[in-house]
Amino acid sequence: MAKADYTHKPSAYESEIHPSHKTSFYALCISRLHRAEYALVGLLCRIRQWVRKRMPKHPLTIAKVVIIFQRKGAMPIVRNSFIQMSKLTNLKGRISYISSKARQENLYAVYETTDRKFWTELVKCNQDDFKKSGTKGRCMEGRELIIALPESFVDYEPDKLLKLFTEHFKQNYGVECISALHHNKRKTNYHIHLIFSERKLLDEPVEKIATRNMFYDENGKHVRTKKEILDEAGQLRSGCKIIPKGEVYERNIFTVKDSRFKNDSFLDEVKRSYTDLINIYVKDDKQKLKVVDRNGVYLPL
Repeated sequence: MAKADYTHKPSAYESEIHPSHKTSFYALCISRLHRAEYALVGLLCRIRQWVRKRMPKHPLTIAKVVIIFQRKGAMPIVRNSFIQMSKLTNLKGRISYISSKARQENLYAVYETTDRKFWTELVKCNQDDFKKSGTKGRCMEGRELIIALPESFVDYEPDKLLKLFTEHFKQNYGVECISALHHNKRKTNYHIHLIFSERKLLDEPVEKIATRNMFYDENGKHVRTKKEILDEAGQLRSGCKIIPKGEVYERNIFTVKDSRFKNDSFLDEVKRSYTDLINIYVKDDKQKLKVVDRNGVYLPL
């Protein structure tokens, strides 16, 4: 589709979906039944491409898109649920951000399944593992879900609502969480931030005892000989260390990361689970949500 030129007066089509207008809109699709299905699909694909280039993509400004077929016996309006997952490379900073009243204008509740010390220890564990792996890039310390809620949920008590959604996740996956219930600045998006750990605490710490002196360089990498961590003067280089024989050289309090959180199927499973939970508490059946079919025809922004 040709790039839009906003110097001219926008057409009715452009006015409907231009970014200067509200993000929630109804896409009016072909109403004549005699038109071939491929024509409808082609139109929707072009609209989808146009919208993606020009509309904001931030998860909290995303609009639920409704397709209405204008004909007798019209189909009911379809409302899609929205749940997004992201990787966190600054876990403690993110926790502070979503749970701070000073930084959040519309913060209604915070819920934690464990104390803050857990997250400090988790960050240390993840960073240590990352250094040992020698992987380039940034260490992934945790994951976050953003769960959009129907606006009618403001009628529920915030603390109880947030606890319900957080404990739902912990019960299903057995990991610790911290969550916060927010509105955006204009109070048009009611949503939950749910941060979760990919590791579980071990019942008992696992300690490894050095059977000989252990040598580590500035990057925390184990080296074979003492000579490898000495400078030209024969002194221990800054940042290097020696762990004497008989002492603990490694102590693990967490399991390895749960690999299922990396799978694409995990997010699909979470979407279905939370959509079902939301629909239990939606009072008006017409407001019930459905999970978007990836292979279906719809307009995600």
